[in-house]
Amino acid sequence: MAEQIISKITDFSFAGVNLKSVPTAYVSEVNRPLTPAMSVEEYKIPNRPGSIIVKNAHKRVEIHIKFLLGGDNRPNLLRQLLSPWLKGESPLIFDDEPDKFYLGEIIDECSIAEREYFTEVGIKILCRPFKYQIHGDARDLLTAQATMQTSGATMVTNKDSFVNITAPKTGVITNNGNMTCKPVIRLIGSATLLTIKVMDFACSISDLKAEEVFIDCEKMIVYKNQGTKKVNRLGSFTGRFPEIVPGQNDVAFGGSGLRIDVEFIYHNTYVV
Repeated sequence: MAEQIISKITDFSFAGVNLKSVPTAYVSEVNRPLTPAMSVEEYKIPNRPGSIIVKNAHKRVEIHIKFLLGGDNRPNLLRQLLSPWLKGESPLIFDDEPDKFYLGEIIDECSIAEREYFTEVGIKILCRPFKYQIHGDARDLLTAQATMQTSGATMVTNKDSFVNITAPKTGVITNNGNMTCKPVIRLIGSATLLTIKVMDFACSISDLKAEEVFIDCEKMIVYKNQGTKKVNRLGSFTGRFPEIVPGQNDVAFGGSGLRIDVEFIYHNTYVV
């Protein structure tokens, strides 16, 4: 009995350019991991069975794609596809999941094999570990069309604001993805001391004087913009950089001398 194909990827978009923008191009193979691997360290202790595993972080994922290119003037058609793909990190979307995208770039050489009637091309795209949601609303239903209108994707950005904080205050943030994300926290106003607690993550920042300060939890930096420069404010920060887990997150603010707005900026992120 012939093998049945349950799902077949027929098109993808990278850096805003669809493979099928060249009508004689066809996807022949896509190899992508279901989930990213963890970076781990194993410690073996003498006279102790087994070992201790310490998990650090998710690794980047490698996505291998092969496609066939037919027709006349194949070298020019290949340049038409590859030129925008080689310009750096860009969104990568597959037509079997058109509402989400990877962020990746081609860093290795591209392979090529010339046949009599077609050219076989292989590319490897090194991507961030997770996928990101494009819109996060009903517009994603429209992307199921073969045209993949979201080729120029930018990830959906959630902004949860807590305004006019002058006394202790609580609230809720909901992460609709299935992976913990690290927000940018934007502070506007003044505070002698501002404490922020997101679930089990607690931190504080002091001496805010009618200014705008950013806490970038992904990069673990705290700064304010001064013209085109970033001025370091990490010395005013203590505690753990907050993370937003999937689902509902309880948030609490406190401190003294409060007259401040707080905004959490984060993305819907998916591990699978």
